[in-house]
Amino acid sequence: MYFKPLVSSFALAMALLSTSVLAKNESPLPKQLQSCASIESSLQRLDCYDNLARSVSKPAASASISSEKTAPATSATAASVVASTPVVTPAQNSEAVKTTQQKVDEFGAKKKPQADKELQEITSTISVIKRDPYKRLRLTLANNQVWAQTDYERLSIRTGDKVIIEKGAFGGFKLRKADGGKKISVKRVN
Repeated sequence: MYFKPLVSSFALAMALLSTSVLAKNESPLPKQLQSCASIESSLQRLDCYDNLARSVSKPAASASISSEKTAPATSATAASVVASTPVVTPAQNSEAVKTTQQKVDEFGAKKKPQADKELQEITSTISVIKRDPYKRLRLTLANNQVWAQTDYERLSIRTGDKVIIEKGAFGGFKLRKADGGKKISVKRVN
């Protein structure tokens, strides 16, 4: 996905170079290609090739048309290379580079919690307490949510107690009394 724009831009630049050589126009294109090739960063190198292709595309197209009239055998092959090379518009290319750059920037970074979109904790009152055969808690809250204990920690809790359920590590949830104390791991059943 990342290499397609790079390969197509490079192929376009090479096709344009061959048409300009065929038309015998002196241009600084080989020097510009060498300067682009010497760039270390892949994204900056791709951007250099794209800018070069954009700057040369209009004059080279007219040069290949005029060279078809003078030398049909060699310019026909160059024209077929130009015609078969997919052209990436500046809007498409900048969008592809932008999304690639965003992906690079976000790789391995912790995502910041967005308080507007996602709750970090809820507070409610316990309305029903049950225990499973392993003596783990199964709590029904005042908002009709049912939460089941996933660990084997002991927690002294009664009906009517106010509890806080907050996000824990790795997508889990922790439950504790509102007045503090021990936390237990829970998951939502319904």
